Amino acid sequence: MIDVSLRDFLQTGRFGPVELGMPSAKVEGFLGAADSLGASSSRARRPFLWKYGEVEFHFLPRKGKDDQLVLVFLEHFNVPSGGPKVRIDPWFIRGGLSLDAVEREFRAAGLKTRSFRREHLQGATELVVEKGASLLFGGEGLYSISFSGDLEA
Repeated sequence: MIDVSLRDFLQTGRFGPVELGMPSAKVEGFLGAADSLGASSSRARRPFLWKYGEVEFHFLPRKGKDDQLVLVFLEHFNVPSGGPKVRIDPWFIRGGLSLDAVEREFRAAGLKTRSFRREHLQGATELVVEKGASLLFGGEGLYSISFSGDLEA
């Protein structure tokens, strides 16, 4: 079992020992086999969506190279859970929190953010943390968290 701080993840993009750009084999070395797998294609040697509890890891298959972790994603959670292999310290994060409450906590922690209205997402508001984490808020409050990196060719 590994321990993950959601605060550190939001600040740095590191999910415990896992970071964007890692090949799936290295992620599996840290976390063990995924609780569930999904989304595959004829291009991918392995499924490119792995789930540990409520946390999704998305891999990009690359021709002639190892696949690459490009997105860590959580949605529709109460208290974020990493299943039996990942113990998550959620900090104060809970599903349904208001944008104002999250912005207050982030300011107190010294996190710089900016927010955007996303009409193409049913008018959701996206709060982006300086290092790249993205939190989406709708009518019921906070409903997803993601961290994605630039895609390498």
